Amino acid sequence: CIDLITQGVDVLVIASWYGDSLSEVFEQCKNADIPVFMIDTGNLPEDGDYVTNIGTDNFDAGYVGGNWTAKYFIEQGKNDINMIAFTTATSIGRDRVDGFVSGLEAGGLNVNKLNEYLGESREGFMSHCEDALTTYEDIDLIFGTNTLAGLGAYDSCVAADRTEIKIVGFDCEDDEVALIDSGTQYIATIKQLPYEMAFQTI
Repeated sequence: CIDLITQGVDVLVIASWYGDSLSEVFEQCKNADIPVFMIDTGNLPEDGDYVTNIGTDNFDAGYVGGNWTAKYFIEQGKNDINMIAFTTATSIGRDRVDGFVSGLEAGGLNVNKLNEYLGESREGFMSHCEDALTTYEDIDLIFGTNTLAGLGAYDSCVAADRTEIKIVGFDCEDDEVALIDSGTQYIATIKQLPYEMAFQTI
């Protein structure tokens, strides 16, 4: 961002998970009279000088996914579930997990959250899932707060032949949709409409 400001851009559009790192960017843009538009950026500093932040409320998005998942399990005759969450060390990941669990409970499920694992890559989440499968014998659901988390969990469950565990992801990437459409244990993913967020920003 600093490089772009130095180059003299007319407008700066930022989509980042790390809004709390942008204080200097906001200050320099203000001094250079460059308007800043944010797309789905969390952890923005209170004194951040930007025009708008178009995005999804991550708690609400998680809640909607959790509520749908609760109905899915209840239709299967299951009112009590053991779940694991895979997330990232950001406020976005935290909000998605909290919203998802709240949605499960509001949907009528009794939720026993066994553990929560932090990761950044598909391989890392797969490794965490291998640990979880060894540690916990009875897991009904894994929730991943992004595509990498969901797919990493899926890879691990398939390798361990644990097809009874249901997986819900986040981001609605093509690989997730393909697994859902083909009837695997990957039962759902939460979609945020990134194209529309960008379109609205423009």
